[in-house]
Formats: sequence, structure tokens, C-alpha cells
Amino acid sequence: MDAAKDIAEFLTSRRAKVTPEQVGLPTYGRRRVKGLRREEVASLAGVSVEYYRRLERGNVSGVSELVLEALARALQLDDAERAHLHDLVHAANPVAPKRRRANQQRVRPVVQRIVDGMTTPAILRNSRVDYLSANPLGRALYAPVFESRGAAPEQRAVRVPRSGGAGLLRRLGAHRQGPRRASALGGRPEPL
Repeated sequence: MDAAKDIAEFLTSRRAKVTPEQVGLPTYGRRRVKGLRREEVASLAGVSVEYYRRLERGNVSGVSELVLEALARALQLDDAERAHLHDLVHAANPVAPKRRRANQQRVRPVVQRIVDGMTTPAILRNSRVDYLSANPLGRALYAPVFESRGAAPEQRAVRVPRSGGAGLLRRLGAHRQGPRRASALGGRPEPL
């Protein structure tokens, strides 16, 4: 079993499965490759073309978890494919970062008491934009995020339009204050 070859085959096959139309890229004329070009994947993942070429050749030494997640998003990998990519990289490079577990960070009790005392919807997120906690109004406003504990809650999991959130806030009796979120670092609340 050649780990570099497995990574190369996996990335190449996944690149061939994604069309430019699926990721919102324009197409011009006839394409020589099926799916995305290397340059397009690199652009979507936010890495240089040379770096992506190196990864696609199976050279994954020192690759960060952020790059792997960016590639997974660019190639539209499902959860099983994401896990397989991480496993391939770990097999090729035993010191490679392991997949992070959702919500490893805990909220300090003093910060949670401050958030619970707020009269407006408030949520706590970490630097990776994972939802950590909320006060009762924030939990009601972002209920789909906190109810889906099977997967890691992420910012893209729910978008509440201002018009849709207004009715909820009126029902909760907090319509005068408007929705706000608190920084996980205990900073002042920011408007949504």
C-alpha cells in the first residue's frame, strides 16, 4: 500500500467529480479535464497551485488541518470522504494533525453567568466559529444549531433573516433590544 499514491488517486478522483457549475465557476469553451482543474481547486481552497499540486502528488508532510478542511470544502466531500482524506493523510504522515472533535472548548462558568444574565439573545463562539453556548433567548433564536448535536454546530448551519427573527423576538418578549451576540472572550456584544 503506497500512501502517496492513494492520496493522489483520491484527490484526483474527487476533483473529477466536481463540475465548475457545482461550485459557481464560469466555463469557457471545451475543457480537457473532467471536473475541476487543479488551479480551480487551489483557488477554491485558498492555497497556491504549486502547493495543491504537491498535495495531489501525495506529498502531505506538514499539511495543516485547516488546509485539509479547505480542500474538503472545495471538493465538496461528504463526511465519509472527509474522514477518508484525514485517514489517508495520517497514514502517510503519522505526525499529521488528527481531525478535531467538535466543541472541545468549554465556557468558563463566570462567562456563562454573564451571558445568562443578558436580556438579549446572546451566543458564545470560539475562534473557529463553533457555537459553544448561549443564553435562553440565544438558544431559542439559534435552536437548529444547538439541537443538531450529532454534527459539529457551525456558523453556516443556520441563517436567521432579520425579518424572520423579529417575530421570534416579539414572541419571546425581547423585541426592544434586538438580537445581539457576545464575544467568547467576554467583549462587548456585537449586533448581528
